[in-house]
Amino acid sequence: AVVWVADGSQLRRFASQSGAVLGPIAVPMAAVLHDVSVAPDGTAFCCGLRLGTEVLGAAVWRVGLDEAVEVLAQGAELGNPQALCATASGLYLASADGGFRLLDGKGHATLLAKVDTGPLVGLGRLPGRDGAAPSWFACSTGDQALYRFDLQGGALPLPRPLPSPGRCGVDARRGRVLVPLLGVGRLEVLAP
Repeated sequence: AVVWVADGSQLRRFASQSGAVLGPIAVPMAAVLHDVSVAPDGTAFCCGLRLGTEVLGAAVWRVGLDEAVEVLAQGAELGNPQALCATASGLYLASADGGFRLLDGKGHATLLAKVDTGPLVGLGRLPGRDGAAPSWFACSTGDQALYRFDLQGGALPLPRPLPSPGRCGVDARRGRVLVPLLGVGRLEVLAP
């Protein structure tokens, strides 16, 4: 298994067992990368700001198994993605405009839900229990809350305030959402 890290304008990879460096992958035209996620088939995706002819713009890149890098999608319709989660059913984005989106394999974005409280950071998916649909989680830095999203347009804040939330993650095996609280130097472990 490989651990991927978005670092500046490149992706770094490490062997998960030994920590050995597997070598960086340059992302052409990337100014800064925000996140990276790997799909079950091994394809990696990253999001960030792309250098353009006049201004920076949001983009999502795809890294194939052959390590070839290509722009999958770019532009305002992405809402400036801050986090992503690759699954067998698609690539999901949490964006600075408060949008939760699905990006298909051709780079077309569909807005699934949106919160008006400010940027979303981090994105995690917990599988549903007993046949239920999965739940998606992202933090809003605007109202300092953790939101639960569903694929039918639902976006509900969890009733617990989270001061200065960072990029959330999930522990799918234990059914937990992990939220770093940057202002207080603490990690909140939530069982939503």
